[in-house]
Parts: sequence; C-alpha cells; structure tokens
Amino acid sequence: MIRCLTALVLFVSISQVAVAAEDRAADAMIARGLELRREGKPEQALEMFQRAHALAASPRTFGQMGIVEGTLEHWTDAENQYTRQVLDNLPGRAALENQLRPLMEVGSVTAPRVRANRYFFTTLNDRSTESLTSVDTG
Repeated sequence: MIRCLTALVLFVSISQVAVAAEDRAADAMIARGLELRREGKPEQALEMFQRAHALAASPRTFGQMGIVEGTLEHWTDAENQYTRQVLDNLPGRAALENQLRPLMEVGSVTAPRVRANRYFFTTLNDRSTESLTSVDTG
C-alpha cells in the first residue's frame, strides 16, 4: 500500500513538473513570436504562436494567432481565433455547448424539386457542414 502511494505521489510530482516545463516552453515561444512580430516577420511569428498553442493551448495563444492572421490578411482564420479566445472563456459555456450540441447535430432534408420526372433533394447529415444533392426518379 505504501509503495502504491509513493508511486502515485512520484507520478503526480513528475506530471506537474512536465506541465510546468511545457508552460515555460510555450511562454518562451510566445515571447519569441512577439519579437518576430515587432521585427515585421508575421509568418514566422504565426508559426511560433502555433507551436506554443500546440504545446499549451490558451486564450493568449489564440489571441496572438488571431492578431498575426489579421496582419497576414487571413481574415477568416483571424476572426475564428478571436472568437475562440472570447467565447471559450465565458462562464458556463461548456455546459451550454453540451446542451446545444445534440440540437445542432440533427440532419436535414429539403423538400424535393421536380425536373423532367426526377426529384432533386438536398441532405445534410448530422456532423457535416457540406450538403449532398441527391436524385430520385419518379
């Protein structure tokens, strides 16, 4: 029992050290990305922020990526990064998302359109953002 407890304490300690090291590395990457932005190297800054985000995702990395993507005229990406930074930090957001997600994942089918004895209709499945047009003969 004591060995198990000792092993657990050791594991938790090592895990906390690893997370702290990742946070420090991500902070260093963010600092380097800020330097690159000031030097007028937005492409390299974006790469640095993306690496920091992959290591330790945070509102700060989302925000920095959004700023640089705006500079690079990647407007949609910039808007998405900024939106994620703001919305992901709202209190109760995760609970609301869990309640709404099932409602958003319901598929749909349009009313058929008849052309030359054929029925055309569009379907959207529950997890896709792309629609599919189908044909049936009648």
